[in-house]
Amino acid sequence: MPTPVFEHIQRVPAVVWAATGGFLVASAVLFALVDHVLERRAVVRMDRFGGTLGALAAELAVEPMLRPNPVAFSNLGHRMTAFDEVVGFSLYTVDDRVLVFSGRDAKEVGTVHHTHPVAADDTVIGYARIVLDRERFRPTVAELVFVSVPFWLIALAATIGLAVVAPRLTRSSKAREADVENVEAGAAFILVINLFDQKNMPGEEQGAVLGLALERADQVANIYGGKAEPLPGTGILVMFDGTQSSDRCFEVCCAALLTAKVIELTNFRRAARSQPTFRFGLHRRDEPAPNTTVEESEEAREALLLSALAPDGKLAVSEDVFSRIDGPDKLAADMAPRRALAGTNLSGYRLVHAALGSYGSVIERQAQLFAGRRRRSSTSRADTR
Repeated sequence: MPTPVFEHIQRVPAVVWAATGGFLVASAVLFALVDHVLERRAVVRMDRFGGTLGALAAELAVEPMLRPNPVAFSNLGHRMTAFDEVVGFSLYTVDDRVLVFSGRDAKEVGTVHHTHPVAADDTVIGYARIVLDRERFRPTVAELVFVSVPFWLIALAATIGLAVVAPRLTRSSKAREADVENVEAGAAFILVINLFDQKNMPGEEQGAVLGLALERADQVANIYGGKAEPLPGTGILVMFDGTQSSDRCFEVCCAALLTAKVIELTNFRRAARSQPTFRFGLHRRDEPAPNTTVEESEEAREALLLSALAPDGKLAVSEDVFSRIDGPDKLAADMAPRRALAGTNLSGYRLVHAALGSYGSVIERQAQLFAGRRRRSSTSRADTR
């Protein structure tokens, strides 16, 4: 016969148990992470303290070493060991003759030492060694708990919230995956946005730049029947579908020019120390190969090559796209040399500079609008006719 306690446990919803278990696991992980971070910070603080005190000891030791004075040596030793963190101090000549030795030895367990040369007129005349106690710099239990408490509260709230909305998130995730699969299956054009100088950027700066550029590229892609996704190691991949429009190639070229212009006008000062360099490559995509994503396709690699061949901020369009444009005189473009295309299926490419006439004016106005806004709700197709 079930006891009252067991019956009470059975009545507790599974979501509550999931939230409790998640909180306990997250708490343990967070405590370990906080401990690791505090330990790293303690090491940095210990190194900075030891280096600074060692340099000070070396500076104060110059005069006593040039004019030997036992009292001065003793005073120096007392001054250095007066710090609670210092458990030993020694001063010796370049030939290892000890002038001062106080406290513990540098080789003892639980200590770390910092040795600084004593120099007079650019000549090293000896060495000052500071021995520190590691335990003095390690975080206390109270400090660990104090730092961890906010994260514990966040973990509890996040775990409960996740348990409540998990089914809804799962359904939304499946819907988004279906949308991505539909876009990839219907991707007829591929635009590669190449962050060409990303190797010279710190990781955090690179992520911030690509995040902002991805947001702007996706805004443009939405009104041109496309979708922007990150392209690891390169930048951004924009996929455009093939519509029944009589001049879809020209529409996609306008979308690529608009994307390049919007990114050019975007203010990256909060994300990077200098304006990043982007290059753009546009190519067609034939029927997708079985079990092959857009990123893995031959057309994506060729679009990436086109982006690498384009000058900074410019758009390289494959001849396969450009030759299908109804009235290519609507674009200002130059034929590019073909020698860089050896070993590929590309028959040639054009460097497209701008759209001419009223098309260029429309793109310019759209670019000014997108560059000044972080969000755009409209998903209607742009009028490029």
